[in-house]
Amino acid sequence: MQGDIRSLPFPDAAFDLVMSLDVIAHLPRGEEHLAARELARVARRGALLVVRTSALDILRSRHGAFAFERQRFTRRRLMGLFAGAGIRVLRCTYSNSLLLPVALFKFRLWEPLLRQPPQSGVQPVAPWLDRLLFAPLAMEAAWIAKGKNFPAGQSLLLIGEKML
Repeated sequence: MQGDIRSLPFPDAAFDLVMSLDVIAHLPRGEEHLAARELARVARRGALLVVRTSALDILRSRHGAFAFERQRFTRRRLMGLFAGAGIRVLRCTYSNSLLLPVALFKFRLWEPLLRQPPQSGVQPVAPWLDRLLFAPLAMEAAWIAKGKNFPAGQSLLLIGEKML
């Protein structure tokens, strides 16, 4: 089914699990509360809500502009957004954190030097580089699975529970 996250085509309290992966960053700033309310509306009482989104304005990039990313979030802002929609935040952590220095170099130093228009940053890489980049993500997954958080990162992961 296709729909708009600001006006979901589902009845109230329809789901025990509601997920939004990399969607709310594409909404115009000021409309994210509509999505949060809708995600909460379609969740049953006690349902889990999982949200992943782009983090930290300093990480805006040509790829983000190409993909029509309109906003990025801080941990505090994301938690406040969903708490205001009736979601009890169980966990909120940054992720894609270990490669943050590489991202900062690329987005704040390298891309401005190139002065190229927005374009996709998703391109095939050599297998050895893929394995090299996978290793920090696997380490992060293990860290997060142990209940530990990261203080900064390229993404945010929020897990919450519908209260009423």
